[in-house]
Amino acid sequence: SGALAKMNSSRTQILSQAPGIVAIYKPAGVTTEALVEQLLQDVQFQAKLQAANCLQVVSRLDHPTSGVLPLALGAAGSAAANWLRAQFAGRLVEKEYLCLCEGLPLGAVPGHRADIASPLLQSVTGLGVESNSEVERTVISLALGREARTTFELLARHAHPAGSGHARGELMLLRVQPRTGRMHQIRVHLASLGRPLVGDLTYGFREASALHSRSRLFLHCRRVSMHDLAGGPFASEAPLPEELLAVVASLEQGQKKKK
Repeated sequence: SGALAKMNSSRTQILSQAPGIVAIYKPAGVTTEALVEQLLQDVQFQAKLQAANCLQVVSRLDHPTSGVLPLALGAAGSAAANWLRAQFAGRLVEKEYLCLCEGLPLGAVPGHRADIASPLLQSVTGLGVESNSEVERTVISLALGREARTTFELLARHAHPAGSGHARGELMLLRVQPRTGRMHQIRVHLASLGRPLVGDLTYGFREASALHSRSRLFLHCRRVSMHDLAGGPFASEAPLPEELLAVVASLEQGQKKKK
């Protein structure tokens, strides 16, 4: 893909390492599997690892999502891979995302918090618009869905940009913590409230979006915390990438002009 072609060992930043685990920065526009496959063939990247082991995928970030991606340092079935997967299965991993959604206000003032607990069901829909491969779409299903819970906190509210043609609603920057790990959970939960994420080509407003000219999904995994193979606390963070910081800056600049 284009994202992979642009990547090199310097861009694939190692955020932090500990026994049995390495956290890397995953850019938007590449699948988790394709990124890891490339890293396994990157001699310069391998030289930066504390242990020359295989990399095992223990969780995934969606193709259009950026941020912290923890990987197990070990072969399939190794103690490291099993330990990290057990933490995800046991809901012992804390993940924090930043996202920008649009629609009617979710809260009057920054700091407002709420939970979404709609059960989610996956279903195959054919080829996806985000990556040219078969995808599963996630839907709300009270009867057949699996338990899913998302907590969000309102960080900032922004009016729609001038000239966007949107008279109602606004853009909201959220801090989100998925308490379960369902596919597309954050995206589907917020879309189910009528507040889809900016840049979401699967569940969002697409051309009807106030920021339809922005090319990527505004969803970023900012922090992951769990435990390493030695049992010690492990946390890794990745700030918003430049393209998302530019979106926030433009919204803040627009707010200042209106005051």
